[in-house]
Amino acid sequence: MKQPIKVTEAIFPMPVLLVATYNEDGTIDVMNAAWGTMLDRERVALNLTETHKTVENIKQRKGFVVHIADAAHVVEADYFGVVSGKTEKDKFAKSGLTATKSTLVDAPVINELPIAMECEFIEYQSDDTGLGVIGKVLQTSVEADKMKDGKVDVEALQAITFDPYTHGYYQVSKRVGEALILLAFMILPVLPTSAQIDLQSQQYGERIVRLAEIEVVPEFLEEYIAFAKEVGETSVKVEPGVLTLFSMQTKEDPCKIYILEIYADQEAYQSHIQTAHFKKYKEGTVKMVKSLKLIDVNPLAGMVR
Repeated sequence: MKQPIKVTEAIFPMPVLLVATYNEDGTIDVMNAAWGTMLDRERVALNLTETHKTVENIKQRKGFVVHIADAAHVVEADYFGVVSGKTEKDKFAKSGLTATKSTLVDAPVINELPIAMECEFIEYQSDDTGLGVIGKVLQTSVEADKMKDGKVDVEALQAITFDPYTHGYYQVSKRVGEALILLAFMILPVLPTSAQIDLQSQQYGERIVRLAEIEVVPEFLEEYIAFAKEVGETSVKVEPGVLTLFSMQTKEDPCKIYILEIYADQEAYQSHIQTAHFKKYKEGTVKMVKSLKLIDVNPLAGMVR
């Protein structure tokens, strides 16, 4: 049973963002900011009041760099949140960290932190519903040892979050599940198929249910979508054993495609990959696909008509 608590100023967990700017004399100022988020793929918002030295610097220099704090530098991160740049001019120097000037904006990139987002100042929203500092992300860079298969390795990152209830820091660590798998089954009730399938019945056991996770090279996206639509429509139309081929494109990253595949049985699947239309799709999209991951899943619940 939930118990009411005192309303706090935040949602848990909150990010620990270290925002780096140059002071008027060229020295470096860094602020610990929890009130920050992405507005969309290219714009960041920092809900900071104009009284902060960081905001003054951003307006003057027209640029800033947002870093993700990690467990290895939790002491430095907390120091940047406690000490004000208005009262301590050598704030960054005393932290022991080092920085390199960004080549894209007039702001410093902290060398020791794993992720840096170099941002160009767009505007400051100061009204009651304004978001504060709005910036355009020109480049995001990640330390090589924090990458795996071309993507950020969150576990290796050891990023930290802020707990506004007890004022503590926690490390982001273990992966607990795959995103969008359950989404695929949530949309099952609207899939257009000729037969009704009870996902929980014992008769469903022979069927193969799979989610294909595909990353497409951006320059080939439109061409790939055309291939995917053609093979999906043809397969369901002419192959009785192909029950569903449902393609989905994520809103956040249009180049990330998910295809929900349901086959009557193993024989139907083997027959499918030998068809001319599948081979045409496979051979035609070789250069278009950056990565492919096939995830076999167990159906949960739902009805398909």
